[in-house]
Amino acid sequence: MTCVDLRERFGRRYRVRREADRVTWFETPEAERVWLLEIPCRYGVAYPRGGDLLAAVVTGRYARQQVAALPCIRSRRGDAELVVTFHVDDAEPVLTILRPWLRRQVSAAERERLAALSRSHGAAGLARAHQRRREGRIALSKSGRRAVESTQAAEL
Repeated sequence: MTCVDLRERFGRRYRVRREADRVTWFETPEAERVWLLEIPCRYGVAYPRGGDLLAAVVTGRYARQQVAALPCIRSRRGDAELVVTFHVDDAEPVLTILRPWLRRQVSAAERERLAALSRSHGAAGLARAHQRRREGRIALSKSGRRAVESTQAAEL
């Protein structure tokens, strides 16, 4: 049985994550990994149900009432957590109520600005830390964390 690939269908607009904190991702055969994808939302989570159907767990009280009233809902069950199924073509009204986390959209100009900022500050900051370490101004603990300045350590 096949299911909807959430990354392909909704991945450009919404965040799509792997269920179970990726614990079962690499143990699952690659062809079946589309079953492990889900769309995290403010008021629940949406996931593939099979074929062209999606399911959603709705956790918010008012969101449960609004989703249950939609005409596109095929089945529902539960009280504290409402679980509904719906066709993938009817996903937009359901997802509008669930409020999925949007994927960050960065323009090409913003991406270039961030990369330039990273190049100028990231490497320079790392070089400054190495320079201070070489000059002996920073004493490192055994765990590698910065402990205290050497001059302060000498005063103690």
